[in-house]
Amino acid sequence: MRTLSATCLFVVLSLLSGFIGEATPDSSQNNSAAVVVQQYAPEGASAEPVNYAAGVSAHGGDPDKVMYLTFDDGPSPSVTPLVLDTLKERGVKATFFLVGAFADRYPDLVLRIVNEGHAVGLHSYSHDYREIYASADAFMEDLRRADDAIYRIAGIRSRVIRFPGGSVNGYNKLTYDEIADAVSESGYVFFDWNASLQDAVKNPVVSELYNNAVTTVGNSSRVVLLAHDRIPQTAQLLDELIDYFGDYRMELLTPDASPVQFKFKVQY
Repeated sequence: MRTLSATCLFVVLSLLSGFIGEATPDSSQNNSAAVVVQQYAPEGASAEPVNYAAGVSAHGGDPDKVMYLTFDDGPSPSVTPLVLDTLKERGVKATFFLVGAFADRYPDLVLRIVNEGHAVGLHSYSHDYREIYASADAFMEDLRRADDAIYRIAGIRSRVIRFPGGSVNGYNKLTYDEIADAVSESGYVFFDWNASLQDAVKNPVVSELYNNAVTTVGNSSRVVLLAHDRIPQTAQLLDELIDYFGDYRMELLTPDASPVQFKFKVQY
């Protein structure tokens, strides 16, 4: 059982310069109690996994370096096909954390992701932070709805999930324990990330996204890289990133992979 006292937490919001990941909407309204996420070193220092796993099966590339390329918030009719085209051309597999509502809207893209050998993870159905993080029951109801949507479309059930905004965010500081326990008890494994393009921003610049990826990966030998297949600039630089990280084995996230997960840093 995870334990956490909301009254003894210090807040660092996702918009601060040292934070890497999805932007949490309206985070400025969530500073009453809060959270420091111990994730990355500031100012471009090498990022290290929060929860490091040493054993990874080798199948090409440097046997000591593995990267899990992950895409959140899709599928998108304008960007996901471009991402899939590049991955197919380069022979690279990735993990797509899908939003159930978008999956229902674009089932052909879900089928293409599955048929081309990529892994599917769940990223909620609604992606509505206020609703899903209200309680464990609310989160699990939304998650099961996403699970059912993917099953209807592709006939598969994923047990790999990513929390919108990451497992520690400005909306779940009071419900994190109960939600994390409910997720685990239901047989799901959640994955955060330890490197990011930081592409979920306004007016992203290709060169900056590329530098973000290179800097946050640093010298890490096991990387869960966060990107979004709703960002055109991400699709534009994907081929170049694959070249740069050519010495990494690109693997799929499965329930058997040891997860990279954020941690609360409690300050009294």
